[in-house]
Amino acid sequence: MKKVGIPVYEQQNAIYNNRIFRFYVDPSKQVELKRFTVEPGDLVISCSGTLGKITVIKNDDPIGIISQALLILRPDLSKVKSDFLYYFLTSPIGQYLLLGASHGSVQTNIAKREVVENLQIPTLEIEEQEKIVKVLSDLDQKIELNRKMNKTLEEMGQALFKHYFIDNPEAKGWESKKLGQLVSLVNGASYKSSELQSSENALVSLKSFKRGGGFRRDGFKEFTGKIKDDQIVVSGNLVVAHTDVTQLAEVAGVPALVSGVGKYNKVGISMDVVKVVPTDETITTGFLYFLMRNRLFQEHKMGYVSGTTVLHLNKRCIPDFEIRLPDQNTLKKISSVFENLTERMSSNDNQIDFLSDLRDSLLPRLMSGKISV
Repeated sequence: MKKVGIPVYEQQNAIYNNRIFRFYVDPSKQVELKRFTVEPGDLVISCSGTLGKITVIKNDDPIGIISQALLILRPDLSKVKSDFLYYFLTSPIGQYLLLGASHGSVQTNIAKREVVENLQIPTLEIEEQEKIVKVLSDLDQKIELNRKMNKTLEEMGQALFKHYFIDNPEAKGWESKKLGQLVSLVNGASYKSSELQSSENALVSLKSFKRGGGFRRDGFKEFTGKIKDDQIVVSGNLVVAHTDVTQLAEVAGVPALVSGVGKYNKVGISMDVVKVVPTDETITTGFLYFLMRNRLFQEHKMGYVSGTTVLHLNKRCIPDFEIRLPDQNTLKKISSVFENLTERMSSNDNQIDFLSDLRDSLLPRLMSGKISV
């Protein structure tokens, strides 16, 4: 049923751009709420809770009102382009100015008057602003394209796994094997909080896992302790979390492929993580990744999860899982298909990292005038 009324922009649907609205206001209140109504070109900024997150209202966005946790910054478009202002405010100096305008003892917030009246921005000609926006937005578009490609590859892999091993009538005649016959598990390193200090080495931690699957490159914990040789991981290795602080087991038992280790001398796994290593030459980490992403494995893992506040995955979960597999030659061919998909995903992730680093290094220099376009 289609909802009727004026949509309400909250932090979730505004700042993170999903534009999925939970609340609507009676249209009769439109005049009364005019000063809270967004227009194309407006910048919407989170001013409470998570501070300084920003989005730009585009021409095709719904006209709605903002919640109390947000504020509208409406630029004079004859003097400053919306996208230029967005890039400036998301730059290190822009974030410093925004967060410097925060106050509050109980809950930190940004006062609208301070932000609007006292914020100083670069005074560049509109033509120069447009050139800067073009460079940065081109990089953002390439980053977003790679993310969409990875989403497509992920969906392809899951569909192929279902085709080969779930919906395939021939699979009923295949030999059933437990994963314990095909893989070995390596437990992670235990550590003291005093060892989590600035270092050229790091650990893959619980923070490295996205809820529902995937690897976060901002989840490494720099580590000064000892990492055993078998605990070392490289890009492409398969890891699984054995601990979870979510209540729906959105992390425990969910696979991730390690990436982004290049900035460290050595990367290992923490005690909350296990590395899954194929011991059978007919299977690859790509095959295992999509196997563990499949609904059957995820349902299986729920029987091995225990705990209340902190969930723990029983170490027998992975070895006990059974699956029917074809003959070795067929399995080897199928497995290589999945490996190819994960290699392409890893390559896209590397490009995303490179482009993101390039954008982040260019942004402050462009804004400060140190380099011109």
